[in-house]
Amino acid sequence: MKTHCHLLHVAALVTFIMLLAACAEKKIPVDDPAARVGDRWLSKTEVRRNLPVGITGQDSVKAANAFINNWVENEASMLVAERNIPDTKEIDRLVEDYRRELLMWEYRRRKIDENISDPVLTPQQITDYISRHAQDYTLDHTIIKGIYIKIPEDAPELDEVRRIYKSDRGDDIDKLDKLVGSAVNYEYFRDRWIDWRHIEERIPFDGFDNNPDAYPVNQKNLDHKFDGYVYLLHITDVMKPGNPMPESYAEPFVIESIRRENALDYDKTLRQLLTSDALSDGTAQIF
Repeated sequence: MKTHCHLLHVAALVTFIMLLAACAEKKIPVDDPAARVGDRWLSKTEVRRNLPVGITGQDSVKAANAFINNWVENEASMLVAERNIPDTKEIDRLVEDYRRELLMWEYRRRKIDENISDPVLTPQQITDYISRHAQDYTLDHTIIKGIYIKIPEDAPELDEVRRIYKSDRGDDIDKLDKLVGSAVNYEYFRDRWIDWRHIEERIPFDGFDNNPDAYPVNQKNLDHKFDGYVYLLHITDVMKPGNPMPESYAEPFVIESIRRENALDYDKTLRQLLTSDALSDGTAQIF
């Protein structure tokens, strides 16, 4: 029995020495390891650095575990891939090509941002541009004008808001501006067109489900209670898909289109200039 115990102690001692040797051969390259795959290590510091700002408690633990598991999954996959694809010349070439493309595009993007700004257009220039590109400025969605309010159902001013939010009188509109202090959302867009989807997606109303684009055409008002809030909508004007965009609504799209055209022209000229300079100073040669 003593001999058996002695052998167990010897075996334990040998195992301990082997573990020490293994640790001596492979030192942990980080002070606070969170995970390891092969010879790649993830530190707890790196995990904390990648957690969302302000997260605490159990949410922090869940996020950390998710990050660690994702890191191990990626690194384990990479380790197997590296072992099974020893010849990476083609991959290295693709990576280098992609790096070159990114560098070139980033330089050209910066030059475009430095030299191309949003054009300042007169109303007539906007009209002319839309006329030349009419097919690009036809509505493919419903647009509306009106008022949208989301307000707590226990707000003391709710009854008065309900009474005047559909009014066209200037003094009622001024009064409404002062009344909606407790509103969660208040959007006044009687004087401008907006995308109906911008409002529709904010209101949890089953009546939109079947054909949401039909609602503003057939209904002008909504007074809907849901989950402690009242949603009020008053539509003063509506324009259906297939109609030409109103110029006021199309203007930002026109400006963006012209800026994009100017950027493409500038980029083409810049590339030609850089090539010409390189050929002139001997940096580039064509044989």
